[in-house]
Amino acid sequence: MSINNFRLPEADATALNAAQIYHQNGWYAAPVPPGKKGPVIPNWQALRLSADDLPKYFSNGNNIGLLTGEASNNLGDLDMDCPEAVAVAALLLPQTLISGRPGNPRSHYWFVTESAPAYWKASDLEGKTILELRGSGHQTLVPPSRHPEGDVYRWENKIRPLSVSALELENYAKETATAALLHHYWAKDGRNRHALALAVAGFLGKQLPKESVLRIIRAAAAGDEEVKDRLRAAEDTIEKLVTGGPVTGAPTLDKLVPGLGKRLSDWWGFPAAPDTLISFNSFLSCPGVKEEPWPKDLAAEAFHGLAGQIVRALEPHTEADPAALLLNTLVAAGNVVGNHPYCIVGREKHYPRLFGVMVGKTSKARKGTSWADIRGIISYCEPEWVKNCIVSGLSSGEGLIWAVRDPIIKREPIKQKQKVIGYQDVETDPGVSDKRLLVIEPELARTLKVMSRDGNTLSATTREAWDTGYLRVLTKNSPAKATDAHVSIVGHITQEELLRDMESTETANGFANRFLWVMVKRSKVLPEGGYLPEEALKKFGDALQQVVSFAQSVGELRRDPEARELWAKVYPKLSEGLPGLVGAVTNRAEAQVIRLSCVYAVLDRSSVIKAEHLIAALAFWDRVEASVRYIFGDRIGDALADTILEAVRNSGRLSQTAISNLLGRNQSANKIGLALAALHKAGHIIPQKRETGGRPEIFWVPANTQATK
Repeated sequence: MSINNFRLPEADATALNAAQIYHQNGWYAAPVPPGKKGPVIPNWQALRLSADDLPKYFSNGNNIGLLTGEASNNLGDLDMDCPEAVAVAALLLPQTLISGRPGNPRSHYWFVTESAPAYWKASDLEGKTILELRGSGHQTLVPPSRHPEGDVYRWENKIRPLSVSALELENYAKETATAALLHHYWAKDGRNRHALALAVAGFLGKQLPKESVLRIIRAAAAGDEEVKDRLRAAEDTIEKLVTGGPVTGAPTLDKLVPGLGKRLSDWWGFPAAPDTLISFNSFLSCPGVKEEPWPKDLAAEAFHGLAGQIVRALEPHTEADPAALLLNTLVAAGNVVGNHPYCIVGREKHYPRLFGVMVGKTSKARKGTSWADIRGIISYCEPEWVKNCIVSGLSSGEGLIWAVRDPIIKREPIKQKQKVIGYQDVETDPGVSDKRLLVIEPELARTLKVMSRDGNTLSATTREAWDTGYLRVLTKNSPAKATDAHVSIVGHITQEELLRDMESTETANGFANRFLWVMVKRSKVLPEGGYLPEEALKKFGDALQQVVSFAQSVGELRRDPEARELWAKVYPKLSEGLPGLVGAVTNRAEAQVIRLSCVYAVLDRSSVIKAEHLIAALAFWDRVEASVRYIFGDRIGDALADTILEAVRNSGRLSQTAISNLLGRNQSANKIGLALAALHKAGHIIPQKRETGGRPEIFWVPANTQATK
């Protein structure tokens, strides 16, 4: 969020004056009746009051409900709902804007994120709320509102809300909730404090940085006269995790406090694995890591229907990989038919919009040549789409929104004899009537670099384009928004560029897993080029025109009984997830297969998804998953850990001191230790001990090396 003149209302400000100040900050408010904690206006989540609207709603004693999330430039509120949460938050959370009321002071911590924070709630073992992280679709009472109990909200300080990533804010919420829950039992039962410290360190230390674990334990143990001993015991436990020694974890937590281990496992998404009472020697038989082979050719089932016919016809006349031809065909067809067909999963609609990336070993993988003839086919049935709905050059979220923007309406005064006698809505821009947009991005590496810049909104907007089609960036200089946008993307990149330029945040925040990543290569050498006759292009264009006409009225697509039976069989495997970076990039497998099957069905002009459509989608997804394995291998997604893994494999055997030296001594011992622990847990490296007469020296070797003590 960028606020040039950030300010907050004074303690004696009226509700109207306060609402006007919040509006100037880029924060939207909803009216809340006196004595209430939430708005009663229908669909208040979508309410965006203009400055001119504020007197109507805040001149009559209403409270102010500040909208959180995307409505207010990604403003997030950590709301502490119990005394323990308030106490540990003061020890854990960084300096930021804080609000509260006399009956519950310093209970709201405000942050700003680069993308809208997701709502998250933590409850104790009895179901009472510990805290809430409020994002889009939520609101919080702010000064000078009055709580139903009678006391008035106030700002505890007047500093800008701290800017953090959405992932950081979620971690703050989880750390605070964990410490608050532990603090309750720490104070309640002094007999088990030492065992509790060991089990917490053993459980959280497998997944979190050492500093985070110790910070949580320090806050949870506040008031314990032996807090230094607890922290020392926790550090010893984390050291054992690095060397493979025995530790306790979630099962012990559940024994000490029934349900505690499971609750923490649910919050953090960690498996509640058995306590690791395993000796060092048990790791000596870890299997080696295999290098992934080039992905197998697409299975014949993937070339089902019209898409397959187009690819088979084009294949002899181009050097492009058949997988590249099929990816272009599916993505383009899904965009041309628009957002009329859809599938419903839960309460979410999945439209036939796909994001795909062709990844080549080199720049000579003939990625670009796979598009020309497909564009030619579509030009026969949808010439206006080809002319108006294909763009390139992704550089900002605002730019993407502008390409599919709604009409822009501005409220302007009506003047008579220099006096304002009323207001009227004036259309200052007609917007874009056709909300279909295909982005062809031949230099995706450049786009990835742009997204890494501070304040760039492209990543968040792209994710919303895949998810909902409702796009908006709430900045003063960007009033445009887009409703029902139907955006599809085809990108080109080399494997080297992808590994170099894709930031770890793009795998963590869900950008990467919205794309279908397909390794492609030159399929053949055609010195004279290739040419598919115009009559063939026109034939496919006519067939696609029938598909477009059919799609206008098809509506919801459902699986027939045979497809439902098949889906029930494949769903467990699709949804179980994979480890490491491969898992992060493929963890939307179910949604991707659903969308692919939708495209195959529409191309068959079928109002139901049949088994053959689902089989075709699964065959294409197999190629995607194999490509992701080839691209990312056994990387775990942490730059430091992946660098260490490469160094250990190249050297064959490295001590921890040597690893630190290789890194230029720019990384702390704690970070190196955590990276080694992650690689060890993933089965990539194993430790060797060398007796020195004192503390044994630890060396690290690749997991496929025969280790000796």
